[in-house]
Amino acid sequence: MSAHARLGPSSAEAWMTCPGYPNAVEGLHDPTSEYAAEGTAAHAIADDCLAMGIEAADLIGSHLTINEKDEDGNVTQTFTFEWTEEDAEQLQYGLDEIRAFEGEFFGEHRVDLSEVYGVEGQFGTLDRGVVGKDLIVVGDLKWGRGIPVSPVENKQLMIYALGFWHNIARHRTKATDFLFIIDQPRCPGGGGHWRCTLDELLAFQEELRIAAPKTLDPDAPRVASEKGCFWCRRRQQPPSEPGAVSGCKVYDEYVLDAVGTKFDDLDDAEFIGDTIPLAQYDQLSAKRRTYIVKHKKVIEKWLESLHAAVIQDGLNGEEIPGLKVVDGRKGRRTWVDEKKADAFLAQRLGEDRFTIKLKSVAQAVKSMKPDERHMLTDSELFVEGVPKPVLVDERDARPAKATVDEKFDDVEFDTL
Repeated sequence: MSAHARLGPSSAEAWMTCPGYPNAVEGLHDPTSEYAAEGTAAHAIADDCLAMGIEAADLIGSHLTINEKDEDGNVTQTFTFEWTEEDAEQLQYGLDEIRAFEGEFFGEHRVDLSEVYGVEGQFGTLDRGVVGKDLIVVGDLKWGRGIPVSPVENKQLMIYALGFWHNIARHRTKATDFLFIIDQPRCPGGGGHWRCTLDELLAFQEELRIAAPKTLDPDAPRVASEKGCFWCRRRQQPPSEPGAVSGCKVYDEYVLDAVGTKFDDLDDAEFIGDTIPLAQYDQLSAKRRTYIVKHKKVIEKWLESLHAAVIQDGLNGEEIPGLKVVDGRKGRRTWVDEKKADAFLAQRLGEDRFTIKLKSVAQAVKSMKPDERHMLTDSELFVEGVPKPVLVDERDARPAKATVDEKFDDVEFDTL
């Protein structure tokens, strides 16, 4: 869906905490990054697989083009991705998992959220949903590598679940148990399962019906928070006033308070070597240390903004004591036109212009005749990948791995 609701489920962490968030970001363009476009491409592949009953490996070698468009529909940027064997292997597990549930499947389904919020004109697009006799499954694909996302009390999924229940599920089943699945195959520690009941969702709905109307006030206040500010477009804007680091003064003050200092405290401080003496970690209270660690991510984002601001100061000719701006390493060289490069190298390198290696298991299975594939899949020529242990919220519905002590309990020893 190209349309976006003012109170989108993906930004619930922001507007439920910060009533002024929708006003603060209104009119701000959120340019598509390569990572976001890559996620859009993966969603398209997943949707095709689920809709047509095919496997992720069947599309290896496909090229997907994602266009960014402005408000007038003009293409401003284009991203092209090739679907690889690695991509297919990472996506397939989540496809198999959602297909294993019995019930009616819904994919890329737009749900009306007006009743959920108590505010008209709001909606969202659910990635995956299954309406079963005893269980309602709500799933979401996260293709990002960097930030682990947990399904436990995930506001975005809980909102989708409520919209799915109001619009569809309650008319098809008496089930009141929900299973939330976040499929984040490329990020260790990301994704997982979480169960909750309809009563818990309806209690959360009451919180939504309090928070959503507050955002309609044109003078709604801004309130900073770790999760709410992390992706905020207002925060990512250039400094809005002298001395600011980001585009939101409330966010600046929030981070400065988190680290226990203010800019004013540093203005008259004297350098010792090349540093200004700040509070040492062992001089901070236990609560302060814990608070800073819990807010590490949002502080890191603030420091990134600060770093960019100092570079811009240098480029503008302003004083940046003890630092200067220089050219760094060049980025990776890329072909302007692969077809022209291929023609050029064909004359000079011939077949040496290609890197050749043995096909992977997934590629080999795809290349074989359907009636012969069992000869490979039933053979002992390959082994299945071993899942790596990851850390997740203790409320994740997946069973914990056996501990070393538990494994020894299952071993019988002969007595001497």
